[in-house]
Amino acid sequence: MYAPNIDKAHEALVAMVFRSHILYRWAVFLAIGFLVTESVLSHPLSPVECHKLGRSPEPKLVLQGHKGWVYSISFSHDGRLLASAGADMKAQIWDLSKGITQRTLSMEEVGTVTSVSFSHSGKSLAIGIANGFNPCSVQLWDGSLGKKDNVLQGHKWSVTCLAFLPSDNRLLTGGYDGTRLWNLSEKGAVQVIPIDRWVTAVAVTASMMAVATEDDEVFILNARGEKLRSYDASPSSIPSLSFSPDGKTIAIACNSFVEPIALRQNRVLLLDTSNAKMRAWMRRAPQKEDTSEITAVAFSPCGKYLAASTGRVDGKGGFVILWEVASKKEVIAFRAHAHAVTCVSFSPGGKQLATAGGDSLVKVWDLDDILVASTDS
Repeated sequence: MYAPNIDKAHEALVAMVFRSHILYRWAVFLAIGFLVTESVLSHPLSPVECHKLGRSPEPKLVLQGHKGWVYSISFSHDGRLLASAGADMKAQIWDLSKGITQRTLSMEEVGTVTSVSFSHSGKSLAIGIANGFNPCSVQLWDGSLGKKDNVLQGHKWSVTCLAFLPSDNRLLTGGYDGTRLWNLSEKGAVQVIPIDRWVTAVAVTASMMAVATEDDEVFILNARGEKLRSYDASPSSIPSLSFSPDGKTIAIACNSFVEPIALRQNRVLLLDTSNAKMRAWMRRAPQKEDTSEITAVAFSPCGKYLAASTGRVDGKGGFVILWEVASKKEVIAFRAHAHAVTCVSFSPGGKQLATAGGDSLVKVWDLDDILVASTDS
């Protein structure tokens, strides 16, 4: 079983959270970088086997610069830059027109970089920091100049995820100690949202926010941070959430730890945000000795496609699956990385798809090339 080297703080973190299977899985993801899956998607409410894997398209860019696992990626508003968060305690800002690193932001003095998010204007880049059960910060950098603008202090423990609201003056963050909503126009004034649990994923729209917790629950909140409704996805872990562009649906990456393995139902759930009822679900067909997980989900900006990233629990064979939302059909499933794919994101224009994973690589794919490859399956 592969696992990169980790420092003493992370070793202590793994030991402290070994008390529960689900928490241990999240400790592995954040401290060791070992969250991986291999899954397939099918028609809603009809868990049938996927068709044969399609021909793998060639990536437009392969970006090398991280040393170790990559946990998070984020496009700038114009699609010209891509930020990535790595286990090497660095955030990279990539110039996609040249295929090179524009800037490397080192966080070695504060901890591991777990998450990155460009503001919708592209002026700011938020960086989440993890350092076990120690006070951690969110750093705000100038998105183009690479200059630190502010440090948001308020999380007692590690930050696991974050996202800018479309207004750009507010930032939603999640961590081991719950959720915070920062008002950046008031010098980082913070609102503690009453979800005092280990937060695994967040997602936002102009009018709503969603928060997933380690105890299998998804909360839907209004723009003021007030709880509207919730959905219980137990028994499972939820590493990723994604709103559809119209805000009517939220995709949930849902991984079960039920034994035996044949009974596990690692799925992508589609939830109606108006009533927190499940509209549809997609899952891989159960396979003997298959311990795969779904690592991330992302709607395309036009809402036509839903992408999911996957891999295997031994760190090998990361896949990307593309699903057509209207027809409820899988378009293609292809091998994207040699190791687990930990994150997937569409560019703002929807013409490109970025992936990253356990092989330390960040890749950018043309959606047209992926669709052409699907016809060759």
